[in-house]
Amino acid sequence: MHEYEEAIRNRAKGGTDGKVVPIKTTFDEGLLRMWCRLRWRLSIDDVADELILTEIDKIISSVKNNSVPDVDHETREMLRMDLSESDVSERVIQYFKLCHDIIHDHGRQQFFTGKDGRQQLCRVLIVSLEPHFLQEEVVGTVRFQARNAKSDEVALHDLVLEKALDQEKSALLVWVIFPTFTRTRAGVRTGW
Repeated sequence: MHEYEEAIRNRAKGGTDGKVVPIKTTFDEGLLRMWCRLRWRLSIDDVADELILTEIDKIISSVKNNSVPDVDHETREMLRMDLSESDVSERVIQYFKLCHDIIHDHGRQQFFTGKDGRQQLCRVLIVSLEPHFLQEEVVGTVRFQARNAKSDEVALHDLVLEKALDQEKSALLVWVIFPTFTRTRAGVRTGW
């Protein structure tokens, strides 16, 4: 309560000086004293607002208690391709957008920066791909032909889109041709 009252008093003063409140005056004094003594090894009088802001930014951008969540599991739980979307191109772009939304909404951007982060992003996108046969085809292609798609999201997008369109065309072709087939009781196709 003391910090709040002091901040209000400072704001109520005339002139511009009263409108700019030092950050350390808005902090819990006991907490600030402990940070100064134990973390920064500074006197409370020597701590600058810039240092406090820097430390706050570090805290906000870090993972709580330095524990890393199971990002793969949590992302797989939420990341699903909307197979009800009839436009394959839209389905793929929405899948990639959803992945980024999940990462952003859960504050996990720090896990997906730099070269290693881009590889992790591509890996998450691949392992969550649906339907499963699309995932298998993309995995095989990335492994043996399009290795750059392991760490290049644009290349991965293009590959997923290409494979999804190919599979959609194949499915439509089978759907058109399939009614011309008859089946025997043994399950053997005839009518070619």
